Amino acid sequence: MAMLLDADQPLPFELSITSSWGNLDQKESCKTSLVQYFSTDKSESMKAGVRLKEYMNFKLKFSTALSQKEAKLIIDKSKAGSEQIIIYPGQEKTLAYNNFKWVPDEYLITVQIKDKKYYSALIVDPKNMNEKQLQRMRREINELVNGVIYNLSSAKNNSHILLKESQLLKTEISLLDLLEDNFSVFTNTLNDILKNPIKSLVKDYEIRNDRFKMDKKAVRWLGSNKSNSVNNSIERPQLLYQKKMKYDLTNDENKWLIKIIDYLRMKLRVIENKLNQEYLIQTNKLKTKEYEIKKLELQLEKIKDSQSSYLFKTEKRNCLNKINGKKRDVQKDKKYVKLLENYSLKAKKIMNQMAVLYNDQLYFSNNNFRKIKKPTKKLFKDSRYKYLYDFYQQLLKNKSDSDFKEKNYEYKKTEKLYEYYILINIIKVLTELGYKWSEEDVLKKRIKENSVLNISPASVLKFKSAEKIIEVHYDEELDNHSYKTKGEEFKIFSASNNLRPDFRIDIYDQQKNHLKGFVVEVKYRSFDKLYSEVSTTNVVNKLAAYKDKIKTYPDYDYAVDKVLVTYPEDFYYYKKVTEIWNNQINFLQLSPAINSQGQFGYLEFKDQIEKLVE
Repeated sequence: MAMLLDADQPLPFELSITSSWGNLDQKESCKTSLVQYFSTDKSESMKAGVRLKEYMNFKLKFSTALSQKEAKLIIDKSKAGSEQIIIYPGQEKTLAYNNFKWVPDEYLITVQIKDKKYYSALIVDPKNMNEKQLQRMRREINELVNGVIYNLSSAKNNSHILLKESQLLKTEISLLDLLEDNFSVFTNTLNDILKNPIKSLVKDYEIRNDRFKMDKKAVRWLGSNKSNSVNNSIERPQLLYQKKMKYDLTNDENKWLIKIIDYLRMKLRVIENKLNQEYLIQTNKLKTKEYEIKKLELQLEKIKDSQSSYLFKTEKRNCLNKINGKKRDVQKDKKYVKLLENYSLKAKKIMNQMAVLYNDQLYFSNNNFRKIKKPTKKLFKDSRYKYLYDFYQQLLKNKSDSDFKEKNYEYKKTEKLYEYYILINIIKVLTELGYKWSEEDVLKKRIKENSVLNISPASVLKFKSAEKIIEVHYDEELDNHSYKTKGEEFKIFSASNNLRPDFRIDIYDQQKNHLKGFVVEVKYRSFDKLYSEVSTTNVVNKLAAYKDKIKTYPDYDYAVDKVLVTYPEDFYYYKKVTEIWNNQINFLQLSPAINSQGQFGYLEFKDQIEKLVE
């Protein structure tokens, strides 16, 4: 039976998780455990959560004596809650990796029992890194190519949907609309309070020379060193410590006012950041579509130049349909981007209006407002303070589901991000070795334009020095020729099927004569899954094919001098570089370090590439 977090209270349901690295039907390889803790506070769902490793297959079973109308379990597949898995009492659902993108992240679990909700979380940890390594890797990639770490195709809020209908920002926009609808009354109330806030009558003391009836505190002061320093005689003092009643701004009512405004400011900052993030990503998508339209228009011009035929007419019609379809999407996207911009301006306007409070004496008198717990009776008697408090409670009910997670989009798979990580390290090494990344590269142009959402397969990056030209081919499938062809210029091809290295790096002189080449294969795995001294693994067979089967035409020479294989730092394997096949295949550990802030294996990786390009 599930329990309430931080309380010895059983809950009327049970949630079990059965997990396995293999087939879930083979009970001997499965592990079943209960999700033990739930919280009534969504913000504590992480504390109550259960952890699994990425790539694991698992299934959930939800049990309760209640009926389907009275109970259900919801798992948010996306951070915005736009995609959900719903399980009813007695049901069991298999959530294998192939039909659910379980990338490392936190996924909110909500159990609804009648009118009550209980929260926990499914926390997916990276398999071949720790959480801090993965966070640093994502950050380093994003610093070079902003936004590329997110899997935008997983979000169901297509850009042509109006912002108010967007599941991604639905609650944030609802809160902004609520603020805007009440903006006039809210600001007038706030300004009225600042002009005439609730004041408390408090007792204070000051040194004065007129006579009065002394209390105990005044008598004690008379015998103190402070009195002796200003009076010649205690029997006939010239100055006395006198009680004085005065009005003060420091009180619980004003602390509540500051607490409410501070909460609003915090929420608006989060909303503004989300709007800006969405604006950036949607603007990038818009630029990408406009770029695709230009490519299609160039393609259309080439089609028009070709001979008239049935094929020509079909190609022309298909191309025109694609162009017109993308242009319609672009118009819808522009409206969406404009709406995002307008809502961002609304958030700024409201924040600027509230900023006056932070220069007011009322704020400085109540800056310990976070300790306040319960509203006072005096607060409810003042209609102005009561209005703000009631409005604050309304905002709390409207609280964003995305408080559970500050980002909106799912991350890309870790194995894909590790490929990108190796790419930025290849760029880093070549730059440090004095090679200049060509300004004509499509990828570099798009990075400058901030319009990279994916790094496309078959991308080619060019680097130049005074003597050499280096081409880095990313995820490019090689043409297959089983025999030597004639009449073609120099090319690199495959003498085998399905050869698609992650990175093929070719080195030329300034006359474009091929000097040498090497492959960098990226494996998000531990070393024991890559190589065995006892038997030849499938990975090694594939690496050997890169070395033996990639050729140059027309001389039919080997195009690959060496194969480098990168994998993340392996806690159980100490060698940074492992050489096999007479040093023709080298395994290298390269990733953010496990136990420090730096990189693990970068110097060895740089040394290997430097030897190959020299």
